[in-house]
Amino acid sequence: MVLSCYTGTQDFSVSIDGRSLPLVPPEKRNDSVAVCHDGAVTVGATATVVLARGRETRRISLSITRDVRLIEIDAHALTAKTSRAFSMLD
Repeated sequence: MVLSCYTGTQDFSVSIDGRSLPLVPPEKRNDSVAVCHDGAVTVGATATVVLARGRETRRISLSITRDVRLIEIDAHALTAKTSRAFSMLD
C-alpha cells in the first residue's frame, strides 16, 4: 500500500523486487484518502523496495514473515515497513 500521496505530492516512483507499481496519477488522487496504490504484490522471504523522487533514490530491504500482511510505503517520507495490519487501523 502506498500512502501519503496527495494531488500536490512531488512525482515519485515505487518498485518492489524490480516491478514498478502502477500509481494513481496526481490529478486523480483523493486527498482525503491519500492512497495511490493498494494492489496485491507477491513477494518471497525478502522484498526490496526502491523509492525514487527527483535525484533521491532509497533502497529498502524488508524481511517478510508469516504474519506480515502488507508493506506500507510512505510517499512523502520515502519509507517502507512491513505490517500485520494497516497502521491507521491499529
